[in-house]
Amino acid sequence: MVMKLLHGLIDRHLPMPAVLAAALRAGTVRIAKSESGEVAYFIAPHCRNAEAVKKAIAKRNTWELAATVAVSATVVTVVVAVVQQATR
Repeated sequence: MVMKLLHGLIDRHLPMPAVLAAALRAGTVRIAKSESGEVAYFIAPHCRNAEAVKKAIAKRNTWELAATVAVSATVVTVVVAVVQQATR
């Protein structure tokens, strides 16, 4: 449950690379999400800039990973601090 919330927040607040956003608007790229929240990008065969779109997808995935790590590290730090304060 916590991971779904985290992924939802990250998904809403991370910027979308311009090339990927344009491809989504044009319909040359589609997004599908599994029940567990995993994202899959489908690039249409007629997409002219498929390599640029693939690079934009990789950039977005890197941003998502970095944001997940940063938020997770912050949560762990806060939990440790709370536990330390409670045991004093």
